[in-house]
Amino acid sequence: QDFGDDPLEDYFQNIKIGALFAYSDREDYPKQTVLESVILKKKLSILVMCETSDCKWSIIGIELHQSSNPKHFIHFNLGSYSSKDEADKALIIKKELDHFWNEGYNNT
Repeated sequence: QDFGDDPLEDYFQNIKIGALFAYSDREDYPKQTVLESVILKKKLSILVMCETSDCKWSIIGIELHQSSNPKHFIHFNLGSYSSKDEADKALIIKKELDHFWNEGYNNT
């Protein structure tokens, strides 16, 4: 998909609370529904907290990869949590990350 002058903002505007964020037919990848999203403009990234169909919570980091042509978004699994309270606390911490690369690869 082509994006306008501000691709991060365009992507962010398409993330809707209560909407399906990710889905797979594989049982080990549960459906994820958006609970909260926040744009981190100075970091050119987005954080999305989802509730999964297996009654857990996950945080996904999205970064715009600007050096590629065409530009594209990279999604990072930044953690899976057994309680909403745990996920809320983690989201606060993740808002301070400079980038998601290390955190994302540590969760693979």
